[in-house]
Formats: sequence, C-alpha cells, structure tokens
Amino acid sequence: MADSDSQGQDLRRNALKKISALSAVPARAPPKSSDLDRLCRACPRPPKLPNGSSREQPSPLAQIPMTLPELDVLLALCKAAPVLNGADSAKHLLLQISPYLLEAHAQVIAPSPFLRSLEPSPIEALTYNLLTAVLAIGIKHDSLHHIVLKNTTGYLYSCLEALNSISTADRHNATPQHDMGARETFKLAAISVSILGFLEAAAIYVHFYTVAERLELLGLLRQILTEGFLVAVEGAFSSIRTSSTASDVIGEWKQYTRRYAVSGRPLGAMLLQRGFMRLLVSCSSLQVSSVDDLQKTDILDILMARPLPDDNERLDADSSLQEIMVDVAIEELHLLEDGSDYLQLGSAWQQRLAFTVKAYALTVFLNCMVVDEDLADADVLMTWLEGTMTDPVQMADDALASVVLKSMAVVAKTSPAIASSLSRSLPRFIVQGGLRGPTVAVAARCLAYILQLLSQDAVITGLYSLGNVLTVGSANDRAIGTAVLPESSLSGQRNSTRYTQQSTGSAISLGLGGEQETSAVYCNVVCAIVNIASICKDEKIAALAQSMLLQKLGRVSLAVDAQIVTEAASLATSGGQLEFKSLLKLYSRFGHVSAVQENNTLQEAVVKARVHLSTCLGQDSPLFQIYLMHLLEAIISKGDTHEGENSHEADVELAALEIAQLLKPLAALLSGCSEKTKDSWDDDVARLNREAWFNIVVHGIRPGTDLGEQYAKELRILAMHSQPLIAKDRAGQSESDIELNTILRRGMSGLRIVEQKKRLIALLPNCEAEVKALSYPKVIFLSAAYMVETLRADTGDCTHVLTYFLDPSFKSSEMGKCMAAIADVVMDIYLRRTLGGRHADSSSPLVARQLALVFTGCCHRILKVQQVSASCADRIISLIPSSLCQKSSLFALLELLSIMWTSCLEEETDEYEWKSNFVSARGKVSVELSDDYEFRRRTLNTFYKRAKSWVTAVISIAPLDVKGLLQTYLSEYDDDGAYGHVSLGRSFAVELGSAIPASDQRLGAIDRHGEENINTASDFIAQYTTRQEYRYADTLPDYDQDWSRFLHLNGERNSSTGPNHDVDNAEAILAHLEHRTSRGTYVSIGELRDVLRRAAALLCKSNEDQCSIVHHLVGIPFTIFTKQSIKLGISLWLGVINENPQMEPRILVEIAENWERTVRRKLGVFNDRFHHLDPFYIKEEFAPSDKEILLKRQRAAHNLIAPHLRILQFLSSHFNATRLGSIHMQKIFHRLIGVSLQAVTYFLPAYANHPFIIQYAMRALESHSVDVTFFYVPQIVQTLRYDALGYVERYIIETAKFSQLFAHQIIWNMKANAYKDEDSTIEDPVKPTLDHVMNNMIASFSGTDKGFYEREFAFFNEITDISGKLRPFIKRSKPEKKQKIEEELRKIKVEVGVYLPSNPDGVVIGIDRKSGKPLQSHAKAPYMATFRIKKNRGEMEGTDKMLGKTNENKEMDQNAPVTSEHTFEVWQSAIFKVGDDCRQDVLALQMIAAFRGIFNCVGLDVYVYPYRVTATAPGCGVIDVLPNSISRDMLGREAVNGLYDYFVSKYGGEDSIRFQEARNNFVKSMAAYSVISYLLQFKDRHNGNIMVDDAGHILHIDFGFCFDIAPGGVRFERAPFKLTSEMVAVMGGSTESQSYKWFEELSIKSFLASRQYTEKLCHLVVLMLDSGLPCFKPETIRHFRERFVLDKSEREAADFMKDLIHKSYRSYSTKGYDQFQLLTNGIPY
Repeated sequence: MADSDSQGQDLRRNALKKISALSAVPARAPPKSSDLDRLCRACPRPPKLPNGSSREQPSPLAQIPMTLPELDVLLALCKAAPVLNGADSAKHLLLQISPYLLEAHAQVIAPSPFLRSLEPSPIEALTYNLLTAVLAIGIKHDSLHHIVLKNTTGYLYSCLEALNSISTADRHNATPQHDMGARETFKLAAISVSILGFLEAAAIYVHFYTVAERLELLGLLRQILTEGFLVAVEGAFSSIRTSSTASDVIGEWKQYTRRYAVSGRPLGAMLLQRGFMRLLVSCSSLQVSSVDDLQKTDILDILMARPLPDDNERLDADSSLQEIMVDVAIEELHLLEDGSDYLQLGSAWQQRLAFTVKAYALTVFLNCMVVDEDLADADVLMTWLEGTMTDPVQMADDALASVVLKSMAVVAKTSPAIASSLSRSLPRFIVQGGLRGPTVAVAARCLAYILQLLSQDAVITGLYSLGNVLTVGSANDRAIGTAVLPESSLSGQRNSTRYTQQSTGSAISLGLGGEQETSAVYCNVVCAIVNIASICKDEKIAALAQSMLLQKLGRVSLAVDAQIVTEAASLATSGGQLEFKSLLKLYSRFGHVSAVQENNTLQEAVVKARVHLSTCLGQDSPLFQIYLMHLLEAIISKGDTHEGENSHEADVELAALEIAQLLKPLAALLSGCSEKTKDSWDDDVARLNREAWFNIVVHGIRPGTDLGEQYAKELRILAMHSQPLIAKDRAGQSESDIELNTILRRGMSGLRIVEQKKRLIALLPNCEAEVKALSYPKVIFLSAAYMVETLRADTGDCTHVLTYFLDPSFKSSEMGKCMAAIADVVMDIYLRRTLGGRHADSSSPLVARQLALVFTGCCHRILKVQQVSASCADRIISLIPSSLCQKSSLFALLELLSIMWTSCLEEETDEYEWKSNFVSARGKVSVELSDDYEFRRRTLNTFYKRAKSWVTAVISIAPLDVKGLLQTYLSEYDDDGAYGHVSLGRSFAVELGSAIPASDQRLGAIDRHGEENINTASDFIAQYTTRQEYRYADTLPDYDQDWSRFLHLNGERNSSTGPNHDVDNAEAILAHLEHRTSRGTYVSIGELRDVLRRAAALLCKSNEDQCSIVHHLVGIPFTIFTKQSIKLGISLWLGVINENPQMEPRILVEIAENWERTVRRKLGVFNDRFHHLDPFYIKEEFAPSDKEILLKRQRAAHNLIAPHLRILQFLSSHFNATRLGSIHMQKIFHRLIGVSLQAVTYFLPAYANHPFIIQYAMRALESHSVDVTFFYVPQIVQTLRYDALGYVERYIIETAKFSQLFAHQIIWNMKANAYKDEDSTIEDPVKPTLDHVMNNMIASFSGTDKGFYEREFAFFNEITDISGKLRPFIKRSKPEKKQKIEEELRKIKVEVGVYLPSNPDGVVIGIDRKSGKPLQSHAKAPYMATFRIKKNRGEMEGTDKMLGKTNENKEMDQNAPVTSEHTFEVWQSAIFKVGDDCRQDVLALQMIAAFRGIFNCVGLDVYVYPYRVTATAPGCGVIDVLPNSISRDMLGREAVNGLYDYFVSKYGGEDSIRFQEARNNFVKSMAAYSVISYLLQFKDRHNGNIMVDDAGHILHIDFGFCFDIAPGGVRFERAPFKLTSEMVAVMGGSTESQSYKWFEELSIKSFLASRQYTEKLCHLVVLMLDSGLPCFKPETIRHFRERFVLDKSEREAADFMKDLIHKSYRSYSTKGYDQFQLLTNGIPY
C-alpha cells in the first residue's frame, strides 16, 4: 500500500510538472487568466515584493509549515520557468516564487511520508528548483535581470543574517542534548543543506551573472563558507549522527544524513567545498569558452580539441575575478595536501569527495592559466599534476585521473618541453599496473594529442615504444599457436600500405619487472595503441598499429591475443579496404579454430570484434557492403567441405556452430539499417542472402533447436531485413531454379531427405501428401521460406510471403499448396502477435500499411497472388477491422479501384496499345497488369465485390470514422487524370458513404418496398459539404505567417498585426462564445456553426499544438449540450482528426474531460430527471391512457439523452476505428467507461420488496407523497390486520391530518371491510381494529376538518340512500323508478366542498336533477345520476389544498371564491349501488391502473381506461360511468350486425381516415386488455361487459369474476382472453393483416413489459388475500405468478404470448359462452 501511495504521489507530482510546462509554452495567454496563474494561486502564501526587492531575513511565514501539495505545485511552477516565453507571464511567476527563495533556508516543511521521493532532501530540492527557476527567467528575459539579481543576492544576505544570529558558542558547542543547542544545530544544518542546493543551481546558470556580479557572488559565498562555519557544519552533522536523543526532528535529520551518505554525498564541510569549487569551475570556464559549447562538452575536452585562445579570444577575463579564483584553487589544493582540522577523510565516500574537490581545483587553476599564465603558472600546475599522477591511490579515482591527464594534455600545448617530457612519462604511466580501462583510454587519448603536438614521427615512435612492451611471455602454450595464423598477419601484412619506419627498440626505454608482466598490463598497452591510432585518424597510422598488433598474436598469452583480436576491430574502421579484408580473413580463421578447439575465450573475442565492426560501420561506409558480403559468404561456406562419411554428422554440427558465430554480427550489422535497405540490394547480395538462409536450414538452425533458441533474436532481425527467398525476376522465368541451386542440395542423402520431410510435415500437417512428393531441394527451400516468413511475421510484416507465388514452381499443385499453407501460418502468427497488442508495431496504422500492400496483391497480374492476397485481406479485416479504418489502407483500396477501372478503360481509349505499370502517389500503391483485358475486367469485378464487403463490414462497426475518411478522400481528390470526371474510387466512396450501417438498428429496421434505394446520402453529402466549407474557409497562403484573416466574422480587420495577436483574437472570440453559452445566453445555430467551422479550419491547417482552440472547439458544443450542437461538434472533431491527425489526442482528451463534466453537472443521461422511476413509486391514476402525455415524456427523454447518444455513437465508432492504436487513447476510453459505470449507479431504484416487514414498509410509505400512497389505500387498510406495534395506525392518523381526501378514503374502505357479507351480518375479525383506528382518526380532526368530514359523509349518505328508497319500486316500471330518483335528487342540497368518493380530485358544484336513471337488477336497486364537478389541474396534494381552502371559507362564513386559474368543470355520471360488494372491482381496476403505469413507464403506446370504483360500506359503492361509450350488448340491441359494421357506420368505410384512426385505437386497447385479461383471469366476458368508446377503443367493465373464480363455478370460458372473429374483422379480417400483426406485436410487448414487475404486482394481491374476497383461493398467488412464465427467456415468453393469441382466436368456448348469455340473459352477440 505504501508503494502504491508513493507511486500515486509521484504521478501527481509529475502531472503537475507536465501541466505547468504545457501551460508555460503559449506566450499569448494573458498571465491573469492562464492555467499557469491558476497554479500560482495554489501557492498564495508569500506576499509579492515591490520591484523584486529582497528581504534581509525570513518572515514569520517561513515558520508556517509548507504542506506537501503546496510544495508540489511550487516545484511544478519552477519546472515551467525555463520554457516561459511571455515577459509578463515570466514576471508574474518571478514575483510569485521569489519570496520563497528568500526564505528557502528557513522554510519549515510539514512532515509527510511522501517527502522521501524528493531526493536528496526537501530543503535542498526546494532551494535548487527555486534558484534554477529564477535564474532561467533572468537569462531568458533581460528586462527582469535586476529583479533576479536582487533576489539571488538577497538569499545569500538572508543566510548570512541567519548565521550571524547563531552565537559563536552555540555554533561550536551545539549538541542535540541541549534544547537551545539542538535548535541551533538544526538551523545550521538546514542552512548548509539549502546552500548546497544554491551552489548546484548557481553552477549550472552562472552565465546569468556578469563578470562583476560573479565577483560579488563569490565574495558573498566566501563570507559564508568561512573556516569557522565549515568547522561548525562538520560538528553539527557529527552530533546529529551520534545523537541518542529520541525526537522526531533528530530522526528526520538522521534519515537525511543516511540518504546523503548512500548517494555518495556525505553531509559535511567537504560537500559544501565541492559545491563551491564546482561553481568556480563554471565561472572560470566562461573565460575560455562560450556557454553553448560548455552546455554540450566538458571544458577540458574543449581545451584539448582546439588551440588555446589568444588574448583577443579570451572571454569575460577580469583580473580581480582571476585572482580570487586562483587564490581559492591554491588554498584548496594546499588544504587537501596538508590536511586541516575540519577535514576528516574517514570513509571511502569522503575520500572520493575530496578527490572531486581536488579535480575541480585543478580545473579552475588550469582555466586561469589558459587566460593568464603569469597569474597561474604552468610549471606550478605541472608539479601538482605529476605529483598526483605518481600517487596510485589518487589515480585510482577515475574522475580525478581524467582531469589530471587531460590537464597535462592542455598544459603540453604551452611548451614543447613539457610535451616532450609527457610523451615519455605517459607511456610509463600506461604500462604501470593497477589502472582501469577508462583511465587507460583517457591516458592513451591524451598521449595521442601530445604526440601529435610534437610530430608524426613521435606518434610512430610512441606506438613502437608501446608495441615493444608486448614481448614473448613465458607461457606461450596459452597463446594462439602461430601455425593457425594467416601468413599475412605474421608477416606484418607486407602487402598493406603503411609506414615503413622500423624501430629496433623503444625510443624510450621501458623496463618492466617480473611483477608487472601481467595480462592486465599488456591489455592496457593494446588498448593504448588502438586508441592512439584511432585518434590520429590516419589510414597509414591505423595500418601500422594493426600490423604491429597482429604480429604480437600468439607471442604473449591467450588473454592478450583475445584483447588484440577485439581491439583490432576498432582500427579496421579507420584503415583501408585492404587491411579490412585481411582482418576479416583473420577473424574467419580464428573463428574456425575456436570452434574446432572449443576455445571459448578466442571465440568470444572474435564475436565481440565482429559485433563491434557491425555497430561501427554505417550504411554509407564503403566497408559496409564488403563486410556484409563477407559475413554472408562465410555462412554459405560452412559445410561445403568435410563431406567424409565417417565424420559427416560431426562436420554438420561444427559447421552449425561456426554459422551461429556469424548470426550475431550479421544481425547487428543489418539492425543499423532501415527496413528498406534490403530493397536496394544488388543481385549478388540478394543471392548471397538467399543462399545463407538455405545453408542455415541445411545445418539445422531453426526455432525449436538449441541454437535456434539461443539465437532467436538474431534470426528474427535477419528475417526482418531479408528479401524473400526468390529472385525478383522469377515471374519472367518459365522454370524454377530451385532444383539447380547447389546450396539446396547440400547434405542430400536418403536419411537426410526423410528427416527434412518429417520436419516440414510437422510444420504443415495438412500438406503431408504434397511434402512427400517433393524433392530434397524443394523441401529445403520451403523450410527456409517457412522460417524466414514466420520469423518476419513475428516482427510485424506479413506481406512478403505473397512474393513467392511469382516463382513458376508454385504453379505446380504440390509447391503451390505448401506455399499457400505457409502463407496461412504466416497470417496466423502475424494476427496473433498483432491482437496481443504487446508490441509498438502492432498498432492499427502499421497494420493498415500491411493491408494496403495486401490490397495491391489482390490486383496482381498473377491469379495465384490475387487468391492468396484476398484470403489474407479477409482474415486481417475480419479480426482487425480497425486496419481498414485508416487513411493508408482505405485510400489504397479506393485508388486501386480507380486504377483497375482506368486500366480496363484503356482497351477503348488506347486501342492496340497497353500500359503495364500503374501508380497512385495518393494511395501509395503501384501495380503491374497483364495485357489481357478480359483478365483485367475479371480482376476488377472480383476486387470490387470484395472491397464492397470489406468496407461495408467496417462501416457497420465504425460508421462515423469510415464515412469521415471517405469524405476526406472525396475532398482531396484531383480528377485531372479521370476520364470524363469519372473515377470508380470516388463513385465507390459516395456509394458506401451513403449506405446505412448494419449496426444502425433504427435505420436498418426500415422496410424496403419495391426497388427504391434507402440510404443516408443526404446526410453524407451534407457533411461532405460542411467539410469543404471549413476545409477551405479563409484559405491562407501560409497559415503560420498570416493568421489575421482568420475568425474575423464581421469582415473587418484588426489594425494590430502579428501571429500572437491574431491567435489571441481567435481564442478571445471562442472564449467569449463559450462564456455566453455557459451563462445560458442564446446563440443562434448559424453563429455557432460559423465560428466553430472557422476554428476547425484553423486546426486543420495548424502545425502547432493549439490547446486553447481545441479546448473551445470541444467545450462549446458540450456547454450548449443539445443534439444539434453535439452533432455539429462531432462532425468538426472528426473532420479535424482526419485532416490533421496530430490533433486527435488533444480532441479526445477534451471530449473525455467534458464527458466527465456532464457526469458532475448531471446532464443528459446523468440527469436526475432521467431516473427510470418505478411505476409503483409514482402517482397511479384511474384515467384513460393519454398518448399526448406519453409522447411528451418520450420527447423530453429523447432530448435529454440525445446528446449523450450521439457522443456514444462517436466514441463507439472511434474506439473501433482506433483499436490497437495508441495505448494512451485506449486508456481514455477505459476511463470514460469507468466514470460512466460509476454514475449509472444513480439509476438503481430503492426497492421495498417485502410487504410484511411493517416497520420498513412504514418508513417507505412515509417517504412518498400522498399522491403515491393514495393509490394503495385498500392495501394499507388490510395491513392493520398485522399491526401489532401500531405503526400502520400511526401512519394513517398522521397522514389524515394533512390530507382529508386520504382520511375519507381510509374511512370508506374501513367501513367496506368491517363485514364479510353485503348485509353487514358477519363481522370481519379486523373490525374492532378498524373501528378503533377510525374513531381515533375522526377524533384527531381539527374543527374545519371535522366539519368537512360531516358535510361530505352526510352528502354521500343522502346520495346512496336513494338506492335504498328505490327498493320498494323494484317491480315497477322504469318511468316510475326514474321519477322516484329525480324526486329524491331534488331534495339533496349540495354543500360547499363536497365531492364524490370516486372523484376525489374534484368538488361537486351541482346535480343534474333529471339525470337519474334506474339500472337493471333482479333484487337490488342501483341507479345512475350525473353531477357537475370542478377539478383541479394539479396533483392530489393540490386538490387537498383546494378543498381545504373551500372549507375554510365555509367555516369562516366567507364567500371568497376559489381561484379558477387552475381548475376546470366537467359533467360526470356515476352509478350508486347498495347490497352489492364492489371491493373486487376496486382490486381489479387498481391492478389495471398498475398495468397502465407499467405501460406508460416503458413508453408502450397501448390504451386502457381504469375507471374509478369506491367501496363505501358493506355492499355499497359508487362507480364512475365510462364517458362517450356504448356496450357491445347495446349495439346488438340496436340491430347492428357486428363490430365491423358498427365501425363502418360510425366512422365511414375502411379506406376513410376516421375508420383507420378508430381501428388503430381499437388495436391498441385490444392488446392491453387482452394481456391484462389473461393475467388477471377476467371471466364473464359477455357483450354486456365489453364497451366501445367514441374513439374506437374497446373497454372492459364489471370484474366480479377474476383470478380463481368463474360464473357458477364452471369455467365455460377456457380461452386465455376474448378474441372473436368480429374483433379480428375490425383489425383487418385476417391474421395476415397489418392491424392484426400490430395487435400481436403490442400484445407481446405488453406481456414482456409486465413480466418485469411480477413481484410488485403480486405484492398488491398478497396484501388483499385475507380480505375475504371470493376471487382468492389458496393457490391464487402461485397461479398468478405462473402466468408470467418467468422460467422462460424473453424470446420464449414472446412465443408463449403469441401462442396464447392463436389459442384465443381459435377457441370455441368464447362463442359458446356468448350463446349461453344470449339464452339466459338475452345478451346478443
């Protein structure tokens, strides 16, 4: 976890640095509004100093601990300083960070475990970064020089002040054991560590200071770095290291000291001296060299490489500065030599630190000597240098040794005498023991420079002097025997051109004692000779050195011989061709000997030498081809001898080992070449390359063997850089040369033929019969081809395998089939490697290039090449479709179509002439075609069909990207060469670009009728036109130099000029537009389109990183976030990506950022309004389905999600188009998925899915508004049966206090459920509970509520009493009954605020006294009356308020009217029953209303009308009358033959619009009621219970028989639901009619939608099971759930519902029941 946190912190820190660096690059962003300014605001603590003035001491703010985030931001800002261009921004940053610099030495940093990553300590890192930032600003912006100078010197003054505050006693005696001493110790330690950072930074940027300023700087530092201070520092860190006090501060400082020690910089005085001397080196170096040179090369190398500067050439020379630097250098050298009381060289690291200080001091003195030898004497310097060189301990330090030796070489330039002396002493130094390789190399280099200063003879003499050291040793038996050496090497290469001067002895006598005659000394001498010869860069000197060394072979020891062999390779690259060839022959001989003798030392030396040649020889070297051919010939030569039968196998193994030695150098040689190098090989090299592979295979080096695995990397490199193993001109030959190739016939014997065939069969198991029929050479050839091409495929290249089919031998069935199988294996390997995605060359763009070459093969003049290429293309596109979503492959395909069409056209336009070569520079393709025009036409037709299938396939997965590329192709096309402006490629692009993608389910579902072609051509052409508009908008002759014509929307030009100003204008316009849109200001689509198109035009032409323009181009459409703005944005984004691919990462990052912003802002699919509310948790209505409301909700939802859907289409398309592309792009897509999935959890509904957990149920109820709970009044009353703890009672009483409507409904329902029978004789067990709750609730009413309750119930009792008064008139005529009803209605006074129980959403304001109508009943007296009702347009709570306001006015005896603004009046008829249990109808209609909510929730356009029924007492209730409807029974009594005739008579003929509208309504209602009838098992469906309204909807009423009961207990109606022939007649008269099919589809959709809510529908029923309703049986719920067939899949459930429809239509029981009703009740059908 700690490592993970640390990595996260490092990632954050690096991200901040990157952000600051990117923010600093644009010079045009105003400093107060830039990203850099936002980072600055994250560090607000230090007050800005006027004019950069410094503070002499740190403010108290330094003692406020700096937090880690603040520190990270501050360091990030420092990293941005060097790249900051704008002067204003630079000053802004300078004033921000300067105060931190002044306080850096005293800054307290808050503890954090992540500070460990700030190496080596936070204090040094802070000071170093602050000073580098400040100095970098000062160097880049001269106008800020004085501010920077004041702040840097201010830091030093502040340090001096802090040091002076530490008393002298404390400074010497401070120990952590004393509180005061401890504080001073830590203070001193912090200052010293901070000064370390200052010195490091100042040494790098010392060129900021002028000469005078450097003098002042050094003076201040010398004041600080006094001897007393250094002694105190040493004591302070010593006391910290040895302290035993336990405290956090001590622990922290101990940790710092350990970290410094581990890094090789032990804290102490010497480390400060090292920093100071490094600064002096930088200061002194500026006197003799320029800053630019010093930033590239070390000062000593500069002085060695060029003549010493004269007086006119010396830079920044100042005598006072010179004197100080010389004095300091001399003082430091004396201190190091004599020792001092503060210098403790206890550890190896401290000693190394001291050597570094000495090296710096010598360098300073040398620089001063170069400037003024009178001030810094060369002889004095030579004394120090020679003294150091004689000390083995000091010269064992590579850095110090390098400085000493290089300084000698520079001093030698001042005096020939010194040079002569050094030419003798340096060889002695080289041959002394104990030197390491780097020091020897430097010494040899310096000796070469010195010898060159003297004369050419001196160089030769020096070489002979060193060469004579290599005398014959006493251990000759360990060296290479002279018998194995070529004559040329032993004779000193007599034929080579070299210096002939001989030396019988050394010009300098070199006597070596026995102890020094070691291999190490000899190896150093060899290294020195080679280095001297190489540095001289003289061909003859190199030849001399090579000859000298080769003469020593076999005369000393094996180790020396190996060294000579290795080092001679370095000379070969500097010598002539003759010497080079001679050396190659020597290596060949040694390679063979080492293999025969199993001499690993020599073998490794030869391989190392050859590899060195390979890495040093560039492709342009004249030696390159010589070496390449030598290596290939060497491989081929192995195995062409030693054919004796007895040693055949041994010879093969030996040859294989020798070949293996050559693989590594050959691979190294070719790996330095581009892949196209092989295409320029001449015929000889190509032939040698082929034969080398043949010999490799003959000798068994292949994957899977020991040598093959050992050299697998080299074999892959060779395969990648090899040509195919057939000659380029094989297509023009009638016969193959495979049988004639001698290399392919090597080792041919009966046993070998069997072995090779067995191996090839194992590789190609499907070609066993063909392989057995092949000759030995062909088997070897196929094996070699298999290895080369599979290895090549494993490097990312699969197309060269197609070349083999040019050879005539592959026309035969055996060779052709085997090669085709090899091609399949090659594709397998290539595709597997590519799909793995682990290689950089597996990206889609590179695969696309391969695919483009394969497309070229599809048009080849040889049919076999076409067939194999087409197969390869099929496989690539099917597995990597993104490969065809790239410009290179798609354009190549389109250009090939045009080329092939043009080639066929030539038969007509250029008769009797033909052209074989066709080239397209645009598609980067070329093809050679036959003169057979019929073959060309067949090729074109075949390729066109394949191209269409390929492009259609990729369009289906990446439609936007592919169509965008097609538009780009059309945009860039130049048809100068097209015949009559006709181009097949362009036509193909238009055709496929207009096609509907197979993945577009919406457009793809459109049925085709006849021959018309439905496509998206209009949208494709519109987008193409848009692309053209902004592609050529404000065409600029040179964008980078003339920006002023861009984005001037009003046609006026600003008087200001210059690119920065014009870009500011562009950004300002876009920023202003985004600001307007973010504030909600209306922006016309025309203005938006114009601005964004011009911005896209800028990006299309720009070669710079226009971050700000991209930000606005993406941000503005997202800010508006409508489907129109996003569609425009996507079109522009894709256009820019296709025109200028370098903008793609920027655009995608901005899209991802804005997508995440929509999540945070809860826009679109993340909007709270988009939550898919459970239909059971919203208000349920007893009202007809309202299509207008449904459509309104659908439109709102569509508008809400349309922007995101469009973006998802873009992201999906682009992801598919760029798969296997940049890993960073893939990470963007992954992040978007992660962010979106996290947001989707907002959609999860909160389910209350266990109705018996009463406490939870009550909390759930209380969380909903009364609009929701009002619907569940029947269930709430039933839960009182189980309310042992009184939660339900409390909820009812509390809710009744603020909703009188709820209270009244509860009371009526309680009364209806108090008894089990209609006559109120059998009490329900829950009656006492109901009475108790009812009484408590009524008692809790306020005065107004009590009055309202009494008026309402008195009014309703008067209404229902009419039914009781009507009972004596049951046997009388209808007119008499009607008269009695009207008489009673006239007696009723309508009180203010009363309402009908079935219409709680409105108040009764009048009664139609003549509307009374008695209804048919044998023993009961139901009647119907009509009332005038005023309704509220709002929700139930709004109705409560309206009724409450009305009743308050009544109580206060006021006549103030209720506002009519939100009310309306309607006539409503109702049926009143007494002695008839309505509770079952209540449940059935409640369930229908629930289904209506489900259908509305899913947006299903079906129709039901759950009218209201309220049970008000046992056997009493009120039922709303369906308006504007008539029963099917009444239609029959009116002599209408059937429903169809009724529809015709009412709405007109079947062709009339009114009939068709009515039929459509009929279908929608039939579907819904059919599904509900089946699920709820509605029975007694005779024509008296079927209604038809004025709009054609069919409606069901009277639900006395449902669930598990049927009329008379006999199930006459066995059909799932009622579907008669007359109903089908209305729906078209046939099961094949459109309307009937719509009915089937809607029924199935309704059923599937209902299945999702099975459990909740069951909950409604479960709570009613104990109510005593006759429809319930013990198995009711089980049966109900089974009817949803939850065990079936969606597809199976759909088939199940379709089968139910067929059963219902074919059922005879439906017609039988209608006949029964006609006979028994006189109900016609």
